[in-house]
Amino acid sequence: MAAADAPEQGRAPESAAAAAAAAPAPSADAEQSRAAAPAAAATPPTKDAEGVILFSNSRSGGGKGKQVLDALADILGKDRVFDLGANPHPEQILAQPQIVEEARTGLRVIVCGGDGTMTWLMAAIDVVKTEVEGARHCRYLIAPLRLGRGNELSSSR
Repeated sequence: MAAADAPEQGRAPESAAAAAAAAPAPSADAEQSRAAAPAAAATPPTKDAEGVILFSNSRSGGGKGKQVLDALADILGKDRVFDLGANPHPEQILAQPQIVEEARTGLRVIVCGGDGTMTWLMAAIDVVKTEVEGARHCRYLIAPLRLGRGNELSSSR
């Protein structure tokens, strides 16, 4: 498990702001195209976003996790996208009553990160299924989105 994929024991996780500050600065071309694009309010989540949540480790992939969070928050909705760098307790999110209710019919969980992030989320799902009333028969459909290096689990066939 890579050190960037899961918080170290006894150490506070880095903030999303610290991870963003460590990410490489966007190129001048990217800044120009962003400035040329019309300023639109954040789009509300689509109906297709129901039954989908995303967990991303903002520290994975050299800052790519933060980019994924920012890009997909507008599509799925900010209440469906979670930064594991800022909130290292996915079991608390998965145990929320509305999330458990969605999981009864099959909750699609997009996991962005490396092997450590995948293992972290699968362990959190196990905790919820064993400790949260009514979650034992919930279904979680895991979709890995690899970030970083050495991703044996999420790239295996």
